[in-house]
Amino acid sequence: MMDEKLVQILLFSDISEIVGFIVSIAAILYLFLRPVWDLIFQRKHPEEYAQRQQEKERRLQQLLGNVPVIYEEEEEPPAVKPPRPIPRPKQQEKSALAPAYANPKAKRSRGALLMRKHSMKEAIVLREILGPPKAFQDPIKR
Repeated sequence: MMDEKLVQILLFSDISEIVGFIVSIAAILYLFLRPVWDLIFQRKHPEEYAQRQQEKERRLQQLLGNVPVIYEEEEEPPAVKPPRPIPRPKQQEKSALAPAYANPKAKRSRGALLMRKHSMKEAIVLREILGPPKAFQDPIKR
């Protein structure tokens, strides 16, 4: 007896899902095909289509006539100011003893970067960032 009720409930839920799916597909088809039908009707019967459009506009005006609408005056957009030119920094003369990081072509080793850092924390962070990925390291050496 309990099994029969369970089967009926499951069967009903499946049927309701199927009906809902069919209804949603029908609604989607109607929404997509309605403009096509209107276009076909407009081409076949232009006078009647114009009368229907006038009737729709009249009903819309009648509806909007009953609703108090407050139209705000559109403000003119503010005038766009031209962008100011960006001042260029003053060129500094290069000294004869420029630091290594000032020359982008200079080759730097990881050890030189690590040794130049002031704190051990920065050195550890650089080693973790610049070092090989831990996924490729041997698990025994970790």
